[in-house]
Amino acid sequence: MFFWFRRRRTPRPEWLVVGLGNPGLKYAPTRHNLGFMLADRLGDEFRKLSRFALCDAQCLHLRLAGKDAVVAKPQSYMNLSGGPVACLMEKLSQPKLLVACDDVNLPLGTVRLRARGSAGGHKGLKDIIEKLGSEEFLRVRIGCGPPTIPDLAEFVLSPFEEEEWPLVRQALELARDLVVKALAEGLESATLRVEDYQPPNHGKGG
Repeated sequence: MFFWFRRRRTPRPEWLVVGLGNPGLKYAPTRHNLGFMLADRLGDEFRKLSRFALCDAQCLHLRLAGKDAVVAKPQSYMNLSGGPVACLMEKLSQPKLLVACDDVNLPLGTVRLRARGSAGGHKGLKDIIEKLGSEEFLRVRIGCGPPTIPDLAEFVLSPFEEEEWPLVRQALELARDLVVKALAEGLESATLRVEDYQPPNHGKGG
């Protein structure tokens, strides 16, 4: 989980990596917070230069895959993610953008990297696309499906079952590797890593 202090000056990173989720402890273990989980993992594993709050987002300035990057978690709630992301893009001098989020259309354990595309029904991505006026940004989608109940909102806001966590952790590790490859080597190389990955059949969502 990110903690922050007042920054001395706003960085000008090459990359902005945004993990999507909902703020608050009650949402922390839920399917909709896979983007936050990935952001926390990146913050734990890479050298931190500073922590700060900006544009209603918790931010870490760090060295990621040899690149100068800011990893951010918007605190506006999922459906309003676009405002903080658009503000960060402006304040950070228009870095390259990668957004990580959950995806109920992908099986639990599957991770997909794309350079562009529609929101695919994800309201956080939808708001970002609307606020930026563009679909041209990298996105890492972390599977949490298929839904096991009719109410989709209730499903994505439900916590993972105990038996699902090993596959969740495996997916977050792969997503971490994809972010590193995307930043260090480019999209094509990172995409090949996804195509080679076949998640095991595990738990109710696999």
